[in-house]
Amino acid sequence: MTHHRLVSLLLALAMALLAVEARAQDPRLEAARKEGKVVWYTSLALTSSEKVAKLFETAYPGVKVEVHRTGSQRILQRMMQELQANIKNVDVVHTSDAGHYVLLKEKKLLMRYTPAGVDAFSSVLPSSWGEGFQNSGML
Repeated sequence: MTHHRLVSLLLALAMALLAVEARAQDPRLEAARKEGKVVWYTSLALTSSEKVAKLFETAYPGVKVEVHRTGSQRILQRMMQELQANIKNVDVVHTSDAGHYVLLKEKKLLMRYTPAGVDAFSSVLPSSWGEGFQNSGML
């Protein structure tokens, strides 16, 4: 993992952990607690993704993270096959291929998500951050 990616990941985690009050009122959190898990398809290295999953589980008691780690192309292929079969397994997607997000956005498979507290970082983030699709999951 490059230093830039690690910093980006840690920044995203910090923003998520700072949003304690917002989490308590988030209907997605209640839905995840009811289901008992979040399914995450990721191309992130397994050791890193397992660490992120443990941090998430600590921050959100009662919600387990089911990590499915594979290459970016396989993630996209699996998502498209599941979509075609009307199977809705995945909750969160991470792929290192930015082109995949363009395709997913065109197919309206991304939901808008802007983390609480992101305004505090507006001076250091690129202007495209406002599009709200940087931290997105499949519907």
